[in-house]
Amino acid sequence: MKNITATNHSFLAEELLVPNANKTDGNRLTMWCSHATQGVTHKYAEPPLMYTNFEDQVGEHSRIGYKEVDDDYLIVKKIFRNDFNYVVVLQSRTTGKFHVMTRTECQWLTEHYGYKWNNALIDELEEGDEFEKGDIAYANDCYDEQMNFGFGVNLNAAYFTYKNLTLEDAIVISESAAKKLTSYTVSEVEINVNSNDILLNLYGNEQDYKSFPDIGEHITKHVLSGRRRVNYSSMLYELKNLKKTREDDTIFFSEGQVVDIKIYSNIPREELEKQPYNTQVKKYIEMNDAFNKEVYKVLKPIVEGKNNNEYTEELLSLYNYCKMQLDKNAKYTFQNSEFNGFVIKFTILDEQKLNVGSKITGRYGNKGCISAIVPDDEMPIVESGPFKGLRAEICLNPLGVYNRLNPSQLIEQEINFIGKYVRKRIEKAKTLEGKRDHYLTFINKVESEEDAGYILEFVNTLTEEEELEFYAELVEKGIPVCQKPFFGNIELEQLQDLYASYPEADFFKCENIATPMIIGETYMIRLKHEPIFKFSARGTSFDNLSSLPAKSKAYKENKELFSKTPIRLGNMEISNLGLTNHMDSVINLLNTYSNDMTNREELITELLTGSPFDTKVELSVNQSNTSKILEALFYCLGLELEKSDEAVFDEIESKTK
Repeated sequence: MKNITATNHSFLAEELLVPNANKTDGNRLTMWCSHATQGVTHKYAEPPLMYTNFEDQVGEHSRIGYKEVDDDYLIVKKIFRNDFNYVVVLQSRTTGKFHVMTRTECQWLTEHYGYKWNNALIDELEEGDEFEKGDIAYANDCYDEQMNFGFGVNLNAAYFTYKNLTLEDAIVISESAAKKLTSYTVSEVEINVNSNDILLNLYGNEQDYKSFPDIGEHITKHVLSGRRRVNYSSMLYELKNLKKTREDDTIFFSEGQVVDIKIYSNIPREELEKQPYNTQVKKYIEMNDAFNKEVYKVLKPIVEGKNNNEYTEELLSLYNYCKMQLDKNAKYTFQNSEFNGFVIKFTILDEQKLNVGSKITGRYGNKGCISAIVPDDEMPIVESGPFKGLRAEICLNPLGVYNRLNPSQLIEQEINFIGKYVRKRIEKAKTLEGKRDHYLTFINKVESEEDAGYILEFVNTLTEEEELEFYAELVEKGIPVCQKPFFGNIELEQLQDLYASYPEADFFKCENIATPMIIGETYMIRLKHEPIFKFSARGTSFDNLSSLPAKSKAYKENKELFSKTPIRLGNMEISNLGLTNHMDSVINLLNTYSNDMTNREELITELLTGSPFDTKVELSVNQSNTSKILEALFYCLGLELEKSDEAVFDEIESKTK
């Protein structure tokens, strides 16, 4: 068994991304481990200013995040399926082996999660150009130009009770900071169209029948497409008003930009051509056919030629797939059964802006909910001194630090706060030696001797011009500081010495705010929890089925804009009610809620429209079906339930009121 020493952090996972984790409550660290898996990909992701030196290790081993070229390759051919999707055929300069690389606009993961690819390099190169070994053909936005891994953004943070909007878990954020936390959603929506279905003309007109947005276009009014089932006895009526939806139409909802469309059709081509409302469908089938034919044409000499070419399994798989697609006798299946129509598969990319109700977190289990997004000029602003005009980008609850026992977040903020003054010293230094001295002095005070040694080695490798550029970048973007999770990080005495070394680093006085404060960068991550995905439009008269999922099947299939499962009481609500110590009333409420539809509807209506402390609903005391089943079960066991008299019911009813 491998020994784990004080310098080895390899026995942990998400905790490795937490600076000064040994100064944070263990429960909060556990909570961060859950939060880390709930993070989304940010459009403007950047590496943390305070890092642990394990971020790149995570990124390096996350092969789905980028495509690194492993050899020198000649680009033999680019085969386009549409403007956003194509295949690149490559040949190794060293071995002659053929490869393929697929270019897509985004990567779908699950449900509506995914990320957008940065395809700058692969789009720039043409046929006859070359990839060099180590090139990054494409990567998601978690990586910067130097392939440093980031999963959040650095925001100037102030711990401040902003107009009572930062109580408990509430967080106030500026409009510009909210923009920094923009993320992506990626959805794959499938529409199954049978031979007796017609797609509505929701995006077209009388001359141009159009049932859905083309590739590159955005969905309007949340409606992707609509499907109408035709009754042949009333076909003439069914074919009228195809630009308007009816109650019996199936509408498919989504939002964003359509970046790919694939159509799998079992309808003979001649039949499609007879139906003008399938013109758009026919266009995409022909587009896919042309792509498959071109791929087959280019790859056939490589796979079946007489030169005994070497090629990858991925190339062979693509060749066989396109060959199969061109087989006139091949039939597609949908949900494990053959169908007689066609299936349209959309890939949809959308930018998700930060909203009131969105959840974000730091790296210390300090999750919070956005309570307000305010204009930049309404955030705290420094009124004087060298940082006059500096604004906070995010306001956090100061009591949350003590309540959660995770002061590590303050260490991050304070070191970055002092780093602002170090950057001023570097900027004002007239000589290169002066800039270097200010930088290395600070690094030696906040980092371990070993890490400071690595940084000195790096600085010594720079030319004079490169070193000046390096310091200019530090002044502009901030000074990265390494704070290990458990060992070799800063201690309280060192932090005190740091403040003593920079006497100019004093509290900021902000305009119209009596309390002095510090404003320093803290790393914030956006989580997948969004109010739009939690919202449900629910009725009061539905049966309260205990096994009914919170998200309906129709909602998951994009056939509803919101989930419409009925309101129900969950375990947390029942536990909270149990704190009243009036369990008879709680049982009576649950009995009514689950079994008496009339009282249930009256109760919910009054709770939602009136005062919850002054309800007039009289709860039912009828024996429920559940209790009847329980009574029968007890009878089989030779037991009997003792029934209460009317006086007890009257007492329960009076308590409920």
